[in-house]
Amino acid sequence: MDVLAQLAAAHAQIQASILRLEAIARSDQPDRSELAIVRWKVIHASRARWRLLEEAVYPEIERRALAHRPDVVALRADDAALIDRASKHVAAWDSGQILDDWSEYQKAAARIVSAMRERQAHEKAVLYPLLGDGG
Repeated sequence: MDVLAQLAAAHAQIQASILRLEAIARSDQPDRSELAIVRWKVIHASRARWRLLEEAVYPEIERRALAHRPDVVALRADDAALIDRASKHVAAWDSGQILDDWSEYQKAAARIVSAMRERQAHEKAVLYPLLGDGG
Protein backbone atom coordinates (compact mmCIF):
# COMPACT_ATOMS: atom_id res chain seq x y z
CA MET A 1 0.00 0.00 0.00
CA ASP A 2 1.42 3.38 -0.90
CA VAL A 3 1.95 6.09 1.70
CA LEU A 4 -1.10 8.13 0.67
CA ALA A 5 -3.36 5.08 0.95
CA GLN A 6 -1.87 4.28 4.36
CA LEU A 7 -2.52 7.82 5.58
CA ALA A 8 -6.07 7.79 4.21
CA ALA A 9 -6.69 4.48 6.00
CA ALA A 10 -5.30 5.93 9.25
CA HIS A 11 -7.60 8.93 8.90
CA ALA A 12 -10.58 6.65 8.29
CA GLN A 13 -9.73 4.65 11.43
CA ILE A 14 -9.60 7.78 13.54
CA GLN A 15 -12.81 9.12 12.04
CA ALA A 16 -14.66 5.89 12.83
CA SER A 17 -13.39 5.97 16.40
CA ILE A 18 -14.31 9.58 17.04
CA LEU A 19 -17.78 9.06 15.59
CA ARG A 20 -18.30 6.34 18.20
CA LEU A 21 -16.92 8.58 20.92
CA GLU A 22 -19.29 11.37 19.89
CA ALA A 23 -22.23 8.99 20.01
CA ILE A 24 -21.35 7.93 23.54
CA ALA A 25 -20.75 11.54 24.60
CA ARG A 26 -24.28 12.47 23.53
CA SER A 27 -25.79 10.05 26.02
CA ASP A 28 -27.04 11.10 29.44
CA GLN A 29 -24.87 8.45 31.12
CA PRO A 30 -21.99 6.57 29.53
CA ASP A 31 -21.70 2.84 29.25
CA ARG A 32 -18.43 2.37 31.12
CA SER A 33 -17.11 -0.55 29.12
CA GLU A 34 -18.10 0.95 25.78
CA LEU A 35 -16.47 4.24 26.70
CA ALA A 36 -13.26 2.51 27.75
CA ILE A 37 -13.12 0.55 24.50
CA VAL A 38 -13.79 3.61 22.36
CA ARG A 39 -11.25 5.76 24.19
CA TRP A 40 -8.67 3.00 23.69
CA LYS A 41 -9.51 2.85 19.98
CA VAL A 42 -9.17 6.61 19.56
CA ILE A 43 -5.81 6.58 21.36
CA HIS A 44 -4.59 3.54 19.41
CA ALA A 45 -5.66 5.01 16.05
CA SER A 46 -4.07 8.36 16.87
CA ARG A 47 -0.78 6.78 17.91
CA ALA A 48 -0.76 4.66 14.76
CA ARG A 49 -1.23 7.81 12.68
CA TRP A 50 1.60 9.63 14.49
CA ARG A 51 3.88 6.63 13.87
CA LEU A 52 2.88 6.57 10.22
CA LEU A 53 3.63 10.29 9.88
CA GLU A 54 7.07 9.89 11.45
CA GLU A 55 8.06 6.58 9.82
CA ALA A 56 6.55 6.88 6.34
CA VAL A 57 4.80 10.15 5.49
CA TYR A 58 7.45 12.68 6.49
CA PRO A 59 10.30 10.55 5.10
CA GLU A 60 8.43 10.31 1.79
CA ILE A 61 7.89 14.08 1.79
CA GLU A 62 11.63 14.50 2.45
CA ARG A 63 12.50 12.02 -0.31
CA ARG A 64 10.46 14.15 -2.69
CA ALA A 65 12.37 17.27 -1.53
CA LEU A 66 9.15 18.89 -0.27
CA ALA A 67 9.91 19.05 3.46
CA HIS A 68 11.01 22.68 3.25
CA ARG A 69 7.57 23.89 2.15
CA PRO A 70 6.07 26.31 4.73
CA ASP A 71 2.85 24.28 5.00
CA VAL A 72 4.77 21.08 5.74
CA VAL A 73 7.07 22.86 8.21
CA ALA A 74 4.04 24.32 10.02
CA LEU A 75 2.29 20.95 10.14
CA ARG A 76 5.34 19.27 11.63
CA ALA A 77 5.88 22.12 14.08
CA ASP A 78 2.40 21.52 15.50
CA ASP A 79 3.02 17.80 16.10
CA ALA A 80 4.64 18.03 19.54
CA ALA A 81 2.04 20.46 20.88
CA LEU A 82 -0.82 18.30 19.66
CA ILE A 83 0.65 15.14 21.13
CA ASP A 84 1.15 16.97 24.44
CA ARG A 85 -2.44 18.23 24.41
CA ALA A 86 -3.82 14.76 23.71
CA SER A 87 -1.68 13.23 26.47
CA LYS A 88 -2.86 15.84 28.97
CA HIS A 89 -6.49 15.21 27.98
CA VAL A 90 -6.13 11.46 28.55
CA ALA A 91 -4.31 11.99 31.85
CA ALA A 92 -6.88 14.51 33.09
CA TRP A 93 -9.82 12.29 32.26
CA ASP A 94 -9.39 8.86 33.77
CA SER A 95 -12.49 6.69 34.01
CA GLY A 96 -13.30 7.80 37.56
CA GLN A 97 -13.04 11.48 36.68
CA ILE A 98 -15.22 10.97 33.61
CA LEU A 99 -17.97 9.31 35.61
CA ASP A 100 -17.73 11.89 38.41
CA ASP A 101 -18.06 14.83 36.03
CA TRP A 102 -19.77 13.51 32.92
CA SER A 103 -21.07 16.88 31.69
CA GLU A 104 -17.60 18.42 31.78
CA TYR A 105 -16.11 15.37 30.07
CA GLN A 106 -18.70 15.74 27.32
CA LYS A 107 -17.43 19.29 26.71
CA ALA A 108 -13.78 18.21 26.86
CA ALA A 109 -14.44 15.33 24.47
CA ALA A 110 -16.15 17.70 22.03
CA ARG A 111 -13.10 20.00 22.11
CA ILE A 112 -10.62 17.19 21.54
CA VAL A 113 -12.73 15.70 18.72
CA SER A 114 -12.94 19.11 17.08
CA ALA A 115 -9.16 19.49 17.32
CA MET A 116 -8.67 16.01 15.83
CA ARG A 117 -10.95 16.81 12.92
CA GLU A 118 -9.20 20.10 12.31
CA ARG A 119 -5.83 18.36 12.30
CA GLN A 120 -7.02 15.70 9.88
CA ALA A 121 -8.41 18.35 7.54
CA HIS A 122 -5.07 20.15 7.69
CA GLU A 123 -3.15 16.94 6.97
CA LYS A 124 -5.44 16.13 4.05
CA ALA A 125 -5.06 19.63 2.60
CA VAL A 126 -1.28 19.65 2.90
CA LEU A 127 -0.12 16.05 2.60
CA TYR A 128 -2.57 14.35 0.23
CA PRO A 129 -1.63 16.51 -2.77
CA LEU A 130 2.09 16.08 -2.05
CA LEU A 131 1.83 12.31 -1.66
CA GLY A 132 -0.60 11.81 -4.53
CA ASP A 133 1.30 13.48 -7.31
CA GLY A 134 3.78 10.65 -7.74
CA GLY A 135 6.64 12.75 -6.43
